[in-house]
Amino acid sequence: MASSKLRGAEPRSATHVAEDRWDEAAGLPLDVVAYSAPQEHPAVNAAEGERPAMDHIGIDVHKRDSQIYILAEGGEIVEQRIRTEPERFAAGLGTRPRARIVIEASTDSEWVARCLEAFGHEVIVADPNFAPMYATRTRKVKTDRRDARALAEACLLGAYRPAHRLSDPQRHVRGRLLVRDAVVRTRTRYISLIRALLRQHGYRVPSGSAESFIPRVRGLPLPGRLLSVVAPLLALMRPLNRQLSYSDATIEHLAVQDPRVPRLHSVPSVGPVTAAAFLAAIDDAQRFRHAHQLEAYLGLVSRPTHVVPETPK
Repeated sequence: MASSKLRGAEPRSATHVAEDRWDEAAGLPLDVVAYSAPQEHPAVNAAEGERPAMDHIGIDVHKRDSQIYILAEGGEIVEQRIRTEPERFAAGLGTRPRARIVIEASTDSEWVARCLEAFGHEVIVADPNFAPMYATRTRKVKTDRRDARALAEACLLGAYRPAHRLSDPQRHVRGRLLVRDAVVRTRTRYISLIRALLRQHGYRVPSGSAESFIPRVRGLPLPGRLLSVVAPLLALMRPLNRQLSYSDATIEHLAVQDPRVPRLHSVPSVGPVTAAAFLAAIDDAQRFRHAHQLEAYLGLVSRPTHVVPETPK
């Protein structure tokens, strides 16, 4: 009977085929709900008569667009693709009843989580390295739609591991440290390039601190043509040095407000920037059960005390 229906059906145009598809290649408007049909979901009906107490939602967040997969309380499935903007999240999820939402930890995850929490939802920022979270995902080609579905099913089954969310003070300090690191790397590249250019003509810059690099270059008997080559970089280094001094002073002012900083200063060679970077990395030390967990989190390994000879094969 099914085959006879197919044989008797009229051929559909390419436009109708595109409208029935729902994936990244379908070309549908991003803010249109794909379908909201009462489809019975296997995870919802794992045991007869069981239903989730609330909606469970998985969101695959990306820089431009985000894929939403909703497992409603009654077993319905709603899929939606929207722009990753606060206004679009408000339009799509702002009026829905309180739901549990799982998103992956990423660059955009914190502001998205706070935006959704403002609507009254419970948001879990999950660790993307937790393999069981994707146990139900199909082994076919990876798409945003399948990732969002896997996150929704992990939300329903509780198969996720929450990632640590930085506190506001440490988030601010980490931002300052990232900017300082970018400025330091820029100055280091300028110094390396100037040294290389001068060495090509037989001039070597005496050793010293980065802050005193410009006077040391000026002290060399450079010919006018060579000096004009490195002059633009020397001119750019002056504001870089001023910005670094400002960054160091700001980070030190923020660091001294933390009562843990004086204890870190008691360690030799640990200054305010190093202490602030350490505290911004760990944030809450209570989330580590013992020191070995902190060592593994920071990527620290013990120095080998002896060399084990290789076993001949």
